[in-house]
Amino acid sequence: MRSFGFILLLAVIAYGVTRIGKRSLQSSGLREHGRIKVSDCRPLGNRQFLVVAEYGSDKHLLGISSGKIEHLAKLEPEGLPISRTLDS
Repeated sequence: MRSFGFILLLAVIAYGVTRIGKRSLQSSGLREHGRIKVSDCRPLGNRQFLVVAEYGSDKHLLGISSGKIEHLAKLEPEGLPISRTLDS
């Protein structure tokens, strides 16, 4: 139940990132508020982004596109994936 709430919060943050857009995000300097923060965001084109979201010491890689948010991997502190959640 706790992990569902965490993923839901990540989804809300990711949705906010897509609504803000690339220019607004860069001009804001990726401000940190609260316990969840977006530490990096890279546009892929066609309203698609890769986002690294942090909660405490945990880092998660999210894939964001129009109408869809996917948790791609939990990251180690060095930025390398330690677990993959997609069945590929």
